[in-house]
Amino acid sequence: CFFFNDPATTEIYTLSLHDALPIYWMSEYLGALARAGDVDGPLFLPAALAGKPYVQRDLEALGVEYIAVEQSIKIQSAKVLRQRKHFVHFSPEDIEALRALLKITPLPPRAGSILYLSRRGEGSEVAVRSYPNEVVEKMVTERGGRVLLTKHMSREDYRRAAADAETVIFDHGSAIYNALGWRPKRMVELVSDDWWNNAFLMFADALGVDDITIIRGDLGEAHVLSVLAEALDGPGEN
Repeated sequence: CFFFNDPATTEIYTLSLHDALPIYWMSEYLGALARAGDVDGPLFLPAALAGKPYVQRDLEALGVEYIAVEQSIKIQSAKVLRQRKHFVHFSPEDIEALRALLKITPLPPRAGSILYLSRRGEGSEVAVRSYPNEVVEKMVTERGGRVLLTKHMSREDYRRAAADAETVIFDHGSAIYNALGWRPKRMVELVSDDWWNNAFLMFADALGVDDITIIRGDLGEAHVLSVLAEALDGPGEN
């Protein structure tokens, strides 16, 4: 918990009701920083969040000083960074604010390119779920596309993949936030009915992607391949 007396602007904190997961870090923490503009004091973070490697990576790259909080403290003067639940709404303005904060200039894709962000071999902190990665990888490579195993990728790897991202297929997960550096025209999300929310549907819409398909991976390989083939071959919106 954080306690503060008055809304001055010399010290800054942010606090979320969510667990310290990558999906929330991008949407609700960096999003709040992007809207706040210049940070003129230390950022107070729950210790569980401050200890995450991706949090340390991003704040160090941004030059933002932060303090990990392990117990209740009193802050004499604070600026509250207002958070929004982006699962409900993620606007084009949010996309541009995040690109400005992270100094990302999105690059255009090569015509006809296909990129698959595969979570094969990667676990989840919140739910037990799996996707038919190998059969999707096979279809993508047979069509001349590229597969990225997300657990091995760095931010620079993702930025270099922009040319391959006209169509982006991805397993539900925070790796798709790297599309901030791309200009996809079509997106296909593989989900499980045991664990799904609309975060990336709203994100894709805010990116300006009109052709979006959501496929339930838990319905089996044949279903996934059939719907995916239709999505890749069809010129219309899904």
